[in-house]
Amino acid sequence: MVQMSQINFKIPTDEKDKVVEIFNYYGLDLSTGIKMYLKEVAHTGTIPLKLTPMRTVADADLSPLAPAATNLEKADDPDYFAEVYTAGGGHNNEITDDSPAAWAYLIRINGEDAFDGSGGVPGASSNQMEITAFMEALKKLTELGYTDKKIRFLLNSQYVIQCVQGNWARRSNLDLWHEIDKYLAKFTEFNPAKDIKYTPNHQGLYGTDYVRRLYKDYMKQM
Repeated sequence: MVQMSQINFKIPTDEKDKVVEIFNYYGLDLSTGIKMYLKEVAHTGTIPLKLTPMRTVADADLSPLAPAATNLEKADDPDYFAEVYTAGGGHNNEITDDSPAAWAYLIRINGEDAFDGSGGVPGASSNQMEITAFMEALKKLTELGYTDKKIRFLLNSQYVIQCVQGNWARRSNLDLWHEIDKYLAKFTEFNPAKDIKYTPNHQGLYGTDYVRRLYKDYMKQM
């Protein structure tokens, strides 16, 4: 079996932009793209693309790697009308009245990005932004008239998921939870036990990385 250490990527400076462009096309930064390629090589025991040891990544045809690299096959489930990703965060260790905190969501339909949104609340906690991200996604779906559709929610927050599923008590942010309950009551096909999943960071999942970048970019502008 091919070992990761056996493949050495040498990227000349004049080709780096081309390589970065290829990986960005699939929603990956350069480091993540290379790591995921190496992981595929180690897993399959073969070199799946037109790339041999000591050759540059820019020489390769990367299109066959697209679904595996971004985990889109696992994310875009044909049983659902839409996939919704949410994330939010702030500076929990040093919260002041003007500390930046933001939220974001992404709605994908038929395997394509359809709608996104982001916003911020100075001085808010990460939990508040995670709840708000989910609430804003529900609000957008309601405005679009999708409350009768089967929708899967992929959240970057165990806090929100556990509270929605009734596993954790809601002891704070009750005003936000009240709004969420009002929206969720309109979604006739929603099953909290099956239709809401946790998606951790740094797993190469396109939608999760997308919303994480989106809310962090918003925070930078606050």
